[in-house]
Amino acid sequence: MNEFLEKNPLGAVLLGLTGALMLLGLGLTWLWGDSGALDADAAADAAGMALPDSVTPRELGGRGEYEVIVNRPIFNETRRPIVIVEPPPVEPEPEPVPEVVVADPPKVRLTGVVITPTERVVTLTPERGGDALVIREGMPLDGEYVGWQVDAVNPRTVSLRSAQGQSVEFEL
Repeated sequence: MNEFLEKNPLGAVLLGLTGALMLLGLGLTWLWGDSGALDADAAADAAGMALPDSVTPRELGGRGEYEVIVNRPIFNETRRPIVIVEPPPVEPEPEPVPEVVVADPPKVRLTGVVITPTERVVTLTPERGGDALVIREGMPLDGEYVGWQVDAVNPRTVSLRSAQGQSVEFEL
């Protein structure tokens, strides 16, 4: 520490000044203590005048005394509570179900069956050629085969059912 003070004379001055200010603060605290603080009533008495009632401190009341703040909101211009009325929920009208025009029974060949523990899938190939359809059990057919769905998949057969209740079975 002595080496630091010898090399930095400004540091020594600042250290001495800090110590002197601390001693001054401690002395003033001891000198004044708690008796140096005056409350509002003592200050009014010393000046020879009484404080109005609005200035003197009073105990806070119970919660019920302040309900007027809730009943007459401060930040509302009319000081009336804001009542939010939600309209009753409007139930949407059900969309009409379009009538499905069922196509004739599909002219397809069953060209593949895949059965796993979680899925049953078939491959149907149109007789006149074209892209094969890969469909899961329970799914509807689309395109020119609208109105038909895969009803049941077995190891060597598949049955299709129409929306009108017709049934067609194809063998592998």
